[in-house]
Amino acid sequence: MKNNKLSNRNTESKPHLSPTQVNMFLRCPAQWYYRYVRGLKRPPSGAATLGSAVDSGITHNYRQKIESHQDLALDEVLDAFSTDFEARKSETLWGPEEKPSQVKDDGARVLSLYQGDVAPTVQPTAVQKRVELDMPNFAYRFVVVPDVVERGSIIRDTKVVKRSPAKVENAPALAPAHQDQMVAYALAYRATQERAEEGCVVDYLVRTKNTKLVQIPFRVTSSHLAYYKNLIGLVARQIEALIFTPNRQNYLCTRRHCGYWEECEKDFGGVVRS
Repeated sequence: MKNNKLSNRNTESKPHLSPTQVNMFLRCPAQWYYRYVRGLKRPPSGAATLGSAVDSGITHNYRQKIESHQDLALDEVLDAFSTDFEARKSETLWGPEEKPSQVKDDGARVLSLYQGDVAPTVQPTAVQKRVELDMPNFAYRFVVVPDVVERGSIIRDTKVVKRSPAKVENAPALAPAHQDQMVAYALAYRATQERAEEGCVVDYLVRTKNTKLVQIPFRVTSSHLAYYKNLIGLVARQIEALIFTPNRQNYLCTRRHCGYWEECEKDFGGVVRS
């Protein structure tokens, strides 16, 4: 991608990409095609519903904290989480061994941990603020919505996971997709603030029996930025060229993990494994 400068502009006439879309396209271009070209929507997984509901509780607290500088009572945050979870529950594709009530209990535990250990240390300055970046020479905007920017220009995100993050050189490390997401947030921050963020932090809430918090700091380098900008451009070029190859070698290419497997078999042939 020769011209990889992204600028902060509102270009309503253009379609858009997002970090989530880029991640989906890299996982499987055919899956992106079914979702964003054919417009076929599939129910979210239990994990996705849980993550969204926990995020709603955190966001409910932080939005008012920008002005109040005070955290809400835990019961109010849990109420916001519960309301969102119940609204999503009936539209969720639950796994054969998943019980919504147990998943909800997991969410309440990890959110309580977050509100006790993380929220008191964070003074947000922006929460879920949408940023639109123009992509020169491409018919797409890049739309980014960072979770939280806190005082001191720290970008923060939260992930609810079933197991602790893998370690690299004996230290917990961000999953590649989560690292790319933080780079996207940094792009958005720098485009709007015209300066670099001080750093990034991902709070992993591990929903094991003994709920725990794993905090991983991350610093975005010029190399990270160059890689991700080029990645965005390459994805956009493949979309414009209508190249939507199914990625049957991906470990998530299974009937359980992909809601588009029937369309994929019909259009491309072969068999998607169970």
